[in-house]
Amino acid sequence: EGLVFPDFKVSTEYPKEYKWRVFGMDFGYTNDPTTLVEIRYAHGNLYWKEHLYRTGLTNPEIATEVKRLELHREKVVADSAEPKSIEEIKRKGCHIIGAEKGRDSINQGIDAIKRYKCYIHSGSKNLIEEFSSYTWDKDRDGNPTNKPIDKFNHGIDAGRYALSNKILNDRKHLKPELIYI
Repeated sequence: EGLVFPDFKVSTEYPKEYKWRVFGMDFGYTNDPTTLVEIRYAHGNLYWKEHLYRTGLTNPEIATEVKRLELHREKVVADSAEPKSIEEIKRKGCHIIGAEKGRDSINQGIDAIKRYKCYIHSGSKNLIEEFSSYTWDKDRDGNPTNKPIDKFNHGIDAGRYALSNKILNDRKHLKPELIYI
């Protein structure tokens, strides 16, 4: 009840052919995980896959993991609230940039995701848990608000950063049907 993304599907398939793909990262350490997700746009849908979901990683360890996954040459869009982390990971040889965040970026990102049908790869157990648990906050009377609860959202936030950058930066290059599906 009150799920932000009630219509997601779990899929064993992950498209090998796609129109575009993006990578996003959200930083964590003690209680929250550092996450790295990939989203592929294919057949008018978004296909999500988690590559990293772990607590306790330092920035050099994050860079090592990105290299181990052979994703260091891919542009990873990360939480711009941590410019020091982005710079340290960049200096370790990873292609990482900060997300473009504006006013109300959380709801704008959620709206961008909701333009598409989302498929979560079946091996992405943490992302599946997040999509199954990410809910809207409630007011005093128990009515849903327009603000999500800040829990079960680390992989979703990583995807939101990557998608927001793709849509904001490439809007003039994308065909309208890729933006307004």
